[in-house]
Amino acid sequence: FNEYSMKMGSAIDRMKQAMPTTGFLVVSVSDRAQRTASGALNTMSCITALINVQQQLAFDHHIAFWNLFTAMGGSGSIVRMAQAKPAEANRDYTHINFNGGKRIGRIFAETLDWGYQSYHQQNTPKGGEQ
Repeated sequence: FNEYSMKMGSAIDRMKQAMPTTGFLVVSVSDRAQRTASGALNTMSCITALINVQQQLAFDHHIAFWNLFTAMGGSGSIVRMAQAKPAEANRDYTHINFNGGKRIGRIFAETLDWGYQSYHQQNTPKGGEQ
């Protein structure tokens, strides 16, 4: 992942330079399944390593990070989503569909709201005055 890291880091730096007052968010890769020799569907082995690189990039470049893989349910989640009724992902075991997007979107919105509320609580003087 060295080349990915260098190119992504460069892209982040260019965006931050072009838009210095803008906040940025790295969203991790989602779960993606591959079929094993025995026919089982498992999370691709490189997913965790890629997420670690993405999280380190966000840390190194002082920007926010959101772990989509964890939010969608972690290892095996894309298979569970594809098999859900109604389905939340396509049977390619890579792409979420509208139903999955709605659920993940709600989780993301709740996460943003939680972050805002936490920040507000930590930065509001005692007595509730701003």
